[in-house]
Amino acid sequence: NAEYMGAYRRSIVAAGGVRALLVAFQSHRVDSHIILVCIEALWHLADDKEAARAIDAAGAPGLLVDAMAIHRTDASVQRLCVGALQALACKRANRGPIKAAGGVFVLMDAARRHFLVADVHTQALLLLGVLGAERTASRTLCAETIDALRAFKHDAEAVACNALALRVHAHNRAAKIAARELGGVAAVVAGMRAHQQSGRVHAVGLTTLNALVRPRSRSRALWGLVSCQSSRRVAPGPAIENALVAAVLAAMSSHRDSVDVARFGCECLAARRESLSHADAVAAVDAVRAAVASFVDSEVQALGRAALAQLATHLCTALPSTDSAAATTAASCQCVGRVGCYRPLSE
Repeated sequence: NAEYMGAYRRSIVAAGGVRALLVAFQSHRVDSHIILVCIEALWHLADDKEAARAIDAAGAPGLLVDAMAIHRTDASVQRLCVGALQALACKRANRGPIKAAGGVFVLMDAARRHFLVADVHTQALLLLGVLGAERTASRTLCAETIDALRAFKHDAEAVACNALALRVHAHNRAAKIAARELGGVAAVVAGMRAHQQSGRVHAVGLTTLNALVRPRSRSRALWGLVSCQSSRRVAPGPAIENALVAAVLAAMSSHRDSVDVARFGCECLAARRESLSHADAVAAVDAVRAAVASFVDSEVQALGRAALAQLATHLCTALPSTDSAAATTAASCQCVGRVGCYRPLSE
């Protein structure tokens, strides 16, 4: 019981509770229910420094890796074990024992087996990165993630989960290059096109594409997505140099009721402002203003206001124009005191 443990943590530790839990863990490794209860209890006790030292000294990394190896098909056990290993890996001293116990192998296996369970798949990939094993694992796991995206592109949850995993891969430069070479952009776009009505798929897809796509990309796959989302046929050309920006603008227009799309759209447009043409920058300001006006979500408000200030500055300085409509749009955004504050002049 979490509340009980919070109140009596020190008494439990002093009475030998950590040792008793570890003995139970070791004695009943094949019983998934006992394993789950023991891991949760140890997790609650680990906030105590004395308990944390006892857990480290008892060889917890090896026990957790063994549990993952025994219960490979149980997503609940995998989720808790990966979480516990992440907590242990926060200390550099524990990373060596995790790898020595076979942690890299079981984490790769978990990512492969549970590619439809976001908590297991993405967290296992992140932990591989912490352990410094992402270079050896990157290309293999990238290929398998992209294969899963293609094989399950008609399952919205599978598309979202595997696109998110591909986004995690993109933290590593070698993995990002591998994802591009193996057709990751096209696979994400195909998943997004298969689920035109899903705001979650489009939000995760956009943030993944933002990590993978180069500035000023003219990817055919992205242009296919833009044409599919837009009410009129859009041809790649100098008017819109960044295909991803066009995809973001189309998604924000198509999914006006999705807070996730609004959030990632604002973030992406602000991040890509340096590569925007004048027309794109004006369209981006309009899209972000619409998102800020539509949602009271604090994250959308913060990201949107910051994006508006940055886009307005970009319009006024990097992209000077005599176009009166564009000048009016830029002038309607005003930095007040600090970056991120936004106020229409009409207010």
